[in-house]
Amino acid sequence: MVEKQAPELRLRLSAKCKNTEISDHALIKVLLVDDDLGFLKAAKQCLEIQREIVIETASSAEEAWKKLKKQRFHVIISDIIMPRKDGLQFLKELRDESIDIPFIIFTVKDKAEVAPKAADLGADYYLEKRGNPDRIYKELITVIERLTHST
Repeated sequence: MVEKQAPELRLRLSAKCKNTEISDHALIKVLLVDDDLGFLKAAKQCLEIQREIVIETASSAEEAWKKLKKQRFHVIISDIIMPRKDGLQFLKELRDESIDIPFIIFTVKDKAEVAPKAADLGADYYLEKRGNPDRIYKELITVIERLTHST
């Protein structure tokens, strides 16, 4: 079940994100990070069906870093549970480097366990993977649009 966001995550979501605003006709570029290759493929397809959007995938935080060095993204969507470096470590590194790309946590981990720490590290939104896929991906697209100020 998808739950409402913790107040601290809603506050960050409503704040204007510098350097992420894009025009209505520009494509949103999203970096999707998850160690489950089957999930990456399915999630990419679901998001691209919902909206004209460019999704790049990375199967680890290390691969995501390589892609971030080569191209610009408007939003990062990341799982938390990954080998070697988890999504929260990845988020911390980004924020430590003053990289303020909007960051969405997209995981099966329990919200109560993850959301407060994610908010403290600078996550912009938390969404649980479990539930109705249509509703989840529509919510994810809505959040991406809000974070990039694109409709």
